[in-house]
Amino acid sequence: MPKIIAFLPDLLYNSFIKIKNISKKDTTQFAWPIIGNSAALDFLDRSHKLGNIAQTYIFSGAAGLGKTLTAHCFAERLIFPEKLSNCGDCHIVERLEGKKNISVDQIREFINILGMSSFSGGRKVGIIKAAETLSLEAANSLLKLLEEPQADVVLILITSSLDSILPTIISRSQVVNFFPVATDLIRDYLCDNLSTPLELANNLAALSGGRPGRALQFLEDHDFYENYLQQVQSFLGFFKSDISERLKNISLLFDDGEAVVKAAQTIDAWEAVARDLVLSVFNNNDLVAHRNFLPELKEAVSDLDLTKITGFFPIFDKAKQYLAANVMPKNVLEYIAINI
Repeated sequence: MPKIIAFLPDLLYNSFIKIKNISKKDTTQFAWPIIGNSAALDFLDRSHKLGNIAQTYIFSGAAGLGKTLTAHCFAERLIFPEKLSNCGDCHIVERLEGKKNISVDQIREFINILGMSSFSGGRKVGIIKAAETLSLEAANSLLKLLEEPQADVVLILITSSLDSILPTIISRSQVVNFFPVATDLIRDYLCDNLSTPLELANNLAALSGGRPGRALQFLEDHDFYENYLQQVQSFLGFFKSDISERLKNISLLFDDGEAVVKAAQTIDAWEAVARDLVLSVFNNNDLVAHRNFLPELKEAVSDLDLTKITGFFPIFDKAKQYLAANVMPKNVLEYIAINI
């Protein structure tokens, strides 16, 4: 069943409160609780002030850039223009735990709820998280809603893979792109607002790859941080082990949790390490994200040439395609381990 917004996730909510509190100086400008992406936020501000609200938005960009938090805040502004408040007029649908896709039944129920009268007598907002996971049937069902728009209903699709959204849905939507944030902005936020020691803030900001949400998660979720480091170590270990050892290490990454999500996160981490390998070839150590792994990176590139390293990226792209096509996540990572 689609969820009714009752609260922001704890991690995002804590960040929201901290930024909101330090932004009270400007009472004429809405204080977006987002680090960076001012172009996207300014566009939404102008749209809201001018009353030029699209029926459907697609918030597109990598995970951890603030798309979900922006969607929550924009939804609340549309429902309660004078103040931020939660109510039953904003509904969220997302892939159910253990499922590969958002089902057509979920979308049909979602559409049915949005078609009911609002509690406030105003707008209703529907948010679809990870919209790239909509099944084909679900996407086509959603398309029918876009072709027959309902008055005072605004949809926000959140995706990290715009190419996976039906072109006919994209053509009927306002796409708002979110981009990586400058490392120094993330570092300064961690230091100034969360009292993070400078060295740790530098490391987490670099490790985040320009994603503030990722930096906050590294800081506040020790298990997530340790799991990420394990993913990095597993990839660097490939260059010192044979195929059987690589496959054994992959098995260790799937001891619990959602396999699809974990595989996507692992590919993301491995791709980030590969970028660092390229930087290490050119001795651009100041641009390396995984600064705590500089010795391992140097050791790896001593046995690799640039052509070999750049050849990793088509393999990652193919692996993502396999994952999107519902190939078993473990098999996808094994494909990478065998082919790099």
